[in-house]
Amino acid sequence: MKNTIILLIALLISTITSAQNKFEPGTIHLKDGSKQEGLIQFFNKKNYKSILFKKLEESEVKTFTTNQIDYYAFDNVDKKVITELINLSPVFLEVIIEGKASLLLYNDKNGDKRYFLKSKKSGLKELDIITKNKGDLSKGQFKLKRYVGILNLEFNDCENLKIRANNIKLTLTSLSKAFLEYNNCSGSTSFSSERLKREDIHDLVILAGLYSTKIKEKGDGIRGMGFENSLTPSIEIHYIYTPTLFNSKTSLSIGASYNEINSETDYFRNVPVLIGDYVTTKVNPKTLNLRFGIYYNFSQSKKKLNSNLGIFYINSRLLNSDKTYLRIDTDGNEEYFYEDFNVPILKSSSGFAIELGFNYNVYKNNDIIAKVGYERIGDFLDFVGATYASNTFTLKLGYSFNL
Repeated sequence: MKNTIILLIALLISTITSAQNKFEPGTIHLKDGSKQEGLIQFFNKKNYKSILFKKLEESEVKTFTTNQIDYYAFDNVDKKVITELINLSPVFLEVIIEGKASLLLYNDKNGDKRYFLKSKKSGLKELDIITKNKGDLSKGQFKLKRYVGILNLEFNDCENLKIRANNIKLTLTSLSKAFLEYNNCSGSTSFSSERLKREDIHDLVILAGLYSTKIKEKGDGIRGMGFENSLTPSIEIHYIYTPTLFNSKTSLSIGASYNEINSETDYFRNVPVLIGDYVTTKVNPKTLNLRFGIYYNFSQSKKKLNSNLGIFYINSRLLNSDKTYLRIDTDGNEEYFYEDFNVPILKSSSGFAIELGFNYNVYKNNDIIAKVGYERIGDFLDFVGATYASNTFTLKLGYSFNL
């Protein structure tokens, strides 16, 4: 089980890493006046001077640099990136607001967010807070909100906003509201980033599934080997919350599912049995599984078909403890197969799941969903002599309702 968990975590990390190089349709406008239409690298957090591009999905990948690019924009999502000189070096700045006064965002190599104003009146100026030393006779430092002075000068032809400029915070939300208000007051806004249109997403998902389960027996005290495969239906309901804080790419999920395993094999004891003529071992847990997990959404664009990868912790609650672990004799009589050992049956167990999902948008934010996955859940026995963990492959279909 340990190796399986390590493998799944490695798969999750590998999949997320590869998603960082995903491409979306868009156009690169070059400084020589030409343009390149095709697929542009959507995430570019670690490279501030170049972007990957390919004409078609199967085409060779090319690299364009800030020395070549004037700006690039995507077709299916409101994201636009321009080239500007910062400290005499050309870098990419993301456009948040474009208009009479434009707000630009620069994620520098230290991971810090830096904001810039660009306009005919002010040119390109960084909006920042600087630290200055106090006077010669005083010790210590103080912080100067230099961005407030810059915005006061820029917004001086909009009286209402000029009065409130001192209350503007150096955050994406506060700055974008101020820039939009100013452009509406004395000019116009020609572009606003998808970052400003992100809203927390609440979804209710109902799924019906088919579970293919194999019991993995282990230990000296097992009562059966080579259990037959169990193929059973399942139903699941869960709530998904996608917060703007995580850039709409990470969703939190809580839900519950009803599952049943029905698997048999020949009865087995590693020592002779003096009583009972037992022929069959049956494992038949009926469970309510509580699921807590995270989805990673591979795309934020407005595609009809999107994919995600989820990993979950499962708390499995046993509903039929008296019928879960049975041995059956030649007359069809059933009893707990550790009856003579007084092995306790637990009320709950735990496990994990990993799923690959596909969402097809059919109406507004309502989706048809298909999922394939793997689950592993421990048994319900308080017994060191044997375990009967379940390995399950799942196929689920369902519908997602946007709340």
